[in-house]
Amino acid sequence: MILNVVDKHTFDQSDYQCVFSNKNTDRRYALVTEESNSFKFAWRSDKVSVNFLMIKSHTYAVGMDENFAIIDFKTDEIVLYKHLDFIFHEFKLVNDSLLIAG
Repeated sequence: MILNVVDKHTFDQSDYQCVFSNKNTDRRYALVTEESNSFKFAWRSDKVSVNFLMIKSHTYAVGMDENFAIIDFKTDEIVLYKHLDFIFHEFKLVNDSLLIAG
């Protein structure tokens, strides 16, 4: 997986599927690619980056700000998106469960 931080113009011009973005607060932008599939993300925090955790082959959990998602690069789909009621801090895979901490 390759993460490229880009400027707003590049983000806006990209036709990649957007996992999360808030046009009113975003200050950071990125494109992420694995093999031939790509997604884009935007977030507000300029001190931390998007967090990724591989949960199985080609499938990643993604967290940033008040956003959490699971993306599958093999099928090129957002499997799950959840706007959190708290600021994302970290996640851990424990046995078959994914724990999200704020």
